[in-house]
Amino acid sequence: MPRICDRAPQKSFPFCNPSLSIDARVDDLVARIPDSAVPGLLGDNATAVSTPDGLAFHSVGHGGLTYWAPNINLFRDPRWGRGQETPGEDPHLTSAFAVAFVRGMQQGPSSSPFIHVSACCKHFSAYSQEVPRHSLDANVTAQDLADTYLVAFKACVTQGHVSCIMCSYNAVNGVPSCADSHFLTHVVRHTWKFDGYIVSDCGAVYDVLWHHRYTHTAAETCAATLEAGMDINCGDFVQLNLPAALPTVSKVAWTRALKMLFRTQMRLGLFEPAATAPFLDSSPADIDTRAHRQLALAAAVQSIVLLKNAAKTLPLDPDAFEATTRLALLGPHVHATTAQLGSYAGVPPFVVSPVAGVTSHVPPSFVDVHAACTVRGQNMAEEAIAIAANAAQVVLFVGLDQSVEYEGVDRATLEWPGRQRELIARVAAAAARPVVLVILAGGPVDLEEFEADAKVGAIVYAGYLGQSGGTAIAQVLFGDVNPSGRLAHTFYRASFTSEVSIADMNMRPHAHSLGRTFRFYTGAPVYGFGHGLSYTIFRYSILAQESEYGEDVRGRGVRLSATVENAGELVGDVVLLCFAVPPGAGTKGRPLQTLAGFERVNDLRPGDAHVWTLDLDFDVAFTLVGDDGTKEVVPGTWTFHVGDVQESVLGIVAERYFILEGSNLRYYKKRGDPTPRGTYVLTNECVVGKVFNSEEKHKHHDQVWMFRITFSVGAGEKSYKKDRFIDLGAKDEKMAEAWKKALEQTISAIKEVAGVKEEILKGADVGKGYSATILDTDNVSLFNLDTDNVKTEQGWWLVRVEEGLRIMQECPLGHQVAASMYAHHANLTNNLLFASTISAVLAFSVMHSMVANMLVCFGTAFAAVVVDLFPHQHSYLVSLSC
Repeated sequence: MPRICDRAPQKSFPFCNPSLSIDARVDDLVARIPDSAVPGLLGDNATAVSTPDGLAFHSVGHGGLTYWAPNINLFRDPRWGRGQETPGEDPHLTSAFAVAFVRGMQQGPSSSPFIHVSACCKHFSAYSQEVPRHSLDANVTAQDLADTYLVAFKACVTQGHVSCIMCSYNAVNGVPSCADSHFLTHVVRHTWKFDGYIVSDCGAVYDVLWHHRYTHTAAETCAATLEAGMDINCGDFVQLNLPAALPTVSKVAWTRALKMLFRTQMRLGLFEPAATAPFLDSSPADIDTRAHRQLALAAAVQSIVLLKNAAKTLPLDPDAFEATTRLALLGPHVHATTAQLGSYAGVPPFVVSPVAGVTSHVPPSFVDVHAACTVRGQNMAEEAIAIAANAAQVVLFVGLDQSVEYEGVDRATLEWPGRQRELIARVAAAAARPVVLVILAGGPVDLEEFEADAKVGAIVYAGYLGQSGGTAIAQVLFGDVNPSGRLAHTFYRASFTSEVSIADMNMRPHAHSLGRTFRFYTGAPVYGFGHGLSYTIFRYSILAQESEYGEDVRGRGVRLSATVENAGELVGDVVLLCFAVPPGAGTKGRPLQTLAGFERVNDLRPGDAHVWTLDLDFDVAFTLVGDDGTKEVVPGTWTFHVGDVQESVLGIVAERYFILEGSNLRYYKKRGDPTPRGTYVLTNECVVGKVFNSEEKHKHHDQVWMFRITFSVGAGEKSYKKDRFIDLGAKDEKMAEAWKKALEQTISAIKEVAGVKEEILKGADVGKGYSATILDTDNVSLFNLDTDNVKTEQGWWLVRVEEGLRIMQECPLGHQVAASMYAHHANLTNNLLFASTISAVLAFSVMHSMVANMLVCFGTAFAAVVVDLFPHQHSYLVSLSC
């Protein structure tokens, strides 16, 4: 490839000086470009940089390429024609894939500061429907954008440091993606600090004008997209129309576009002298090496998912087949080659078909082969049914191909195309032994019938495996390799298409939808996300391990350890998945579960065990996105599943020194100022508030200023007086309402736990007055409460940490009050988040008193209440939390 910086006079210019920073070199280069050259440089993929070459894992002997991959749109709907290109339906998994893909493509094994090729994360954003993609306006909530559609793109930029982002055809909430300055400039460039170039999908700028009707003229369209943050146009729209539009485009916009273009070219080494240019001297000897072929096979093998294996149908014994006990290979994909490549494939050196893979294990003379039908065709050969009836074992190769699912087309149904369902049913009925299904497809098909059919012994989901697909399938079928793949998307029933519209971008269920993906789908799938069987048996356990805080978990987090043991008879890989079930899962827009982490364990031998330690970062693992699109820590009981076991983490405290694991309180103290300004202080189900620096000088390092209100109720023996720490914003009428609710819950709780009778006097809801009588099991009046007689005294109180710890340590349940009181000098303010209801959690106590540990919600304030009632022969512990 010619190198401009080897020529005179360019090689003497600063932009060819490798000792300067890339930014300095780019500034010099752009300053030398005349305005008249700008339209040609910003049109038609910018020639040298943007050569779209599809999905590939090497640069085919060329340097300086841009690969328009990975596709990291979420596989939100099983009908989507391009779901096959994506990593699946989970944002966390897709993010990890995107980061690994980009790093591998751009950095490769070299430590060079240059990039090998320029990767491009596409299609930004909320693109996951083909018809009508050029005019589609995706209506997406702020919540779904933040926790679903933007997650992988953010990771691609902030962690993968990708050099290219592609804006999509569709609009999002009324604004075409390539003309959306909020997302392209404010979010991608300013918030995420993206320093690469943004390219339009091919023809997307044309769509802004002619399909979305967002602009009125071609010149206005060029200006709108460039000013929004797009740098390069795929297609000739900008190249043809920018000359007329250039006077209306700010110099800031087109200068930025040129700088991003040349910055990427410089990172690719295109402006380096020949002696120092990296990656530009690749040759054919550097591609399709033995290592490359081994990698392709390993990737294919690890991708295969065993969905069903009744009565150990698999693996097959290759020695069991001979002239009289024959193996039948049937189905439209039995000879599949290019069908295994899926969409956007490179040009492989070879493709191994399923029949070629199988006949490398079983002599061809013992194998009968018949396609029976095509993927979509309406004709079926009866000869295939006869072959099945005479075979000792039948393997059916069925599924989808690029005539059914591809770019520009979505499926209307999850039913089997053509006559494949009939073929499977008739072959299974005719066969002597339960048949094996091998499915080649990108998206799911309805497998409900065959999951339940005893005549279908095993189901293997192969997907599109690439050049070594037939070899990989055969290795799994005959047990050379123990399958370890897990589903990256849900296999729904066919009824899903009537339950959820493909045009509905909402992830969460609502009146007209059951929700989408394993995180929100409220229906019953055939096979869920993460499903995958093995030929061996794995057993799981979660180890009790004390939480630790350190740099490895960014200062705050929970360390979860799980053990997996191979309890079977075969060596096998296992993919460990950890799922988190948040408090209130499935309610108020919260997911049913999320993927918290994953890890592959290779070659686990029978009897051996592996310990997986997963550090759950507090600000990631214990946060959910609210309606407004902002993340917030969600206190409460989080349950983590690994395999078939689970562990609950109760009473999460965001403040970095306290955390409740199960029923055990852990306390960690560190040197220095312990509580940063604005740190959340949480209990198990209440957000207590934020800690702010107080103007009051602290008296001791382990003391905290809190506002105190002393409640006095009743008189004489049947009275009590107790301090509560509350927010300054509490109003008398709100206090009365909350106190009334707390009393009702207290009485109800006592009755539930010990069968104590109770009576709430009539007229309780009149005005502020409220009274209640608590009776013991013998109808003896224990206590009378009357809120008309409540008196309060207010003032500041300095609380020592030891007192706060004592309160927490005396709580026998994880649900008890665990308000962090450790702060240098702080008080609780009314800048809080609140729950709206009070719930009771109960336990029997051996103390000779009735203790109610309450967190009373006032709507705009709260009180952490510890109430000691007078001693009595009956004893109960009642914990109320809001």
